[in-house]
Amino acid sequence: MRVIAIDFDNTLYDGIDIIEKGRALLMKYYREPDTCIIIYTARRWEDFFIVKTILDFERIPYDAIVCEKLRADLYIDDKAEKFEW
Repeated sequence: MRVIAIDFDNTLYDGIDIIEKGRALLMKYYREPDTCIIIYTARRWEDFFIVKTILDFERIPYDAIVCEKLRADLYIDDKAEKFEW
């Protein structure tokens, strides 16, 4: 199984809205077989339900939410892989 870790802040969510290019990239990987999508954030665990509520409201699919940087096959975030938004 391939684990794709996607950062929440500044990759999927800009503090006001979902970043559409981040959503599109997530959906590309979500459709691949044997892929686990984990949304991660440097936020405290106390913010878990805030992140979950935003993702669920926006109908963004994921397999897990983690409030720490975890081990993954690929990181997609504003620090590891640079994107031209």
